[in-house]
Amino acid sequence: MIRGRVHGTPGAKLKRSPYNPYYRSAGVVGEKRFGKALTLTGVTEGMDVFFSVPMPRKQRSRTGKLVRDKGLRTDVDCVLTLGDVIVLVDVKMFKNTAYYTTHHNILVGLNKRGETVTQYRMSQNMRIAVERFQCLFPNKLIIPAVVLIPTSEQVPQTLGELFWVGGIKIYVLHEFMFTLHKLYDALPGTHDPVIIEELTNYMTPTRKD
Repeated sequence: MIRGRVHGTPGAKLKRSPYNPYYRSAGVVGEKRFGKALTLTGVTEGMDVFFSVPMPRKQRSRTGKLVRDKGLRTDVDCVLTLGDVIVLVDVKMFKNTAYYTTHHNILVGLNKRGETVTQYRMSQNMRIAVERFQCLFPNKLIIPAVVLIPTSEQVPQTLGELFWVGGIKIYVLHEFMFTLHKLYDALPGTHDPVIIEELTNYMTPTRKD
């Protein structure tokens, strides 16, 4: 089997983002912990992993290249690929949260007493990412996921099956890793060199891009 490779750095784009410092700091920590979990569980041994992937435009350039959408100040936290499958991951971490639930388009964090300690309005970035990757890679299976990362104090649980905007399933970290391993075991151990080359070039654009 060809070994996978890791491209980019977890949380790299968040460090330069204009978001609230609290959420920015939590986001960077969450993405780093997600990256560490991928390494510890051996996923990076076989899958190609791309961190902090800028949101692409829906259409390619005239020469067929992926083009960054500079009008959207967002990215995909992690993109994993093997064979004909592309997995898109958005990582979320809230401190002092024991449980997660949703109310309309709001992700709610609760403490052990069931009191709301934080609320986060669901963004549209993952829904947009899924639509664009489906257009850019029409012959590939696009699998999106929102992954909740535990803090050092506690491992949060979801209150029932939860979904992000666009019907995207929300996982806690250990659930996602279990699901990812099942997917990995079911896939042929071959890489699509075209996808890997396109995403690698896209992550290191030239001035013309």
